[in-house]
Amino acid sequence: MKRIVAAIVIVLVLSTASLVSPVAAQSKPSAPDGYVLVEEDVILTFADEPRKSFRSAVSAFLNRKFYEAATEIREGAAFMKLEAERATADAKKALDDSAADLRKLADDVQKGAVGDLKDLQSGFARAEHALVRHHYLKAVELRAKNETQKAGRELQAAADYVDSGQVWLTKKMHKGAQDIVNEARRVAGKMVAGAGASAEDIGKAFDNLGKELDRAAAASTPPKM
Repeated sequence: MKRIVAAIVIVLVLSTASLVSPVAAQSKPSAPDGYVLVEEDVILTFADEPRKSFRSAVSAFLNRKFYEAATEIREGAAFMKLEAERATADAKKALDDSAADLRKLADDVQKGAVGDLKDLQSGFARAEHALVRHHYLKAVELRAKNETQKAGRELQAAADYVDSGQVWLTKKMHKGAQDIVNEARRVAGKMVAGAGASAEDIGKAFDNLGKELDRAAAASTPPKM
C-alpha cells in the first residue's frame, strides 16, 4: 500500500507557547493555504517510514519495477525532509543533503540509469545514519529540557535505526555494540512509560549509544555484492 506524504508545516507547539500571549496560546495557529499544521509528536509516529520505503525500493528495483522503486525512494526522501524541519542544527544539514541525494537517485532509477544495487545501498546507508544521528540529538535536546517521555521516543527511534541500518553496511557493529543498542532501547521504553529508569541508567544509555554512533559513522558504506 502506497504511503502518500503531504506538504506539512511543522509547528513546535510546546516550544513556541512561551513566545505568545496567554490569550493567543489558547488558540491553535492557522496554516497557510495548501499546508497542514502537525504537532511534533505526530511526526515521530512516522519515524520508521523512511526505512520501510528504502526496503520496498530495493524489492522493486530487483524486480525491475523502476518507477515503483523511484516512488518509494521519493517517499523516503520526503519523510527525511520532514524530519529535517524539526532537527537540531547539527543534524539538519545531513538530513537535507541526504534527502536531496535520494531525490536525484530516484530520478536516475526511474530513467533506468542505475544498474547497480550498490548505488541504492550507499544512499540508504547515508540516509539511515543521518536519521540515527538526528533522533539521538533530538533525544539529547529533549532530555536537557526534562521532557523525559519525548526523549525516550527519540532514543528508541535512534536505537531502531542503528539496528535497521546494519543491512547496508560492510562493517558491522563491533562486539558488544548490540548490547549497547539493546540497553538504550530498554531504557528508552522505561522513559516512555514514565517509570523505572534511574538517572544513572539514562545517563549511561545516552553516553554509550553516543559513542557507538561515533564509531558507526566510519562504517556508512554499502555491502559488497
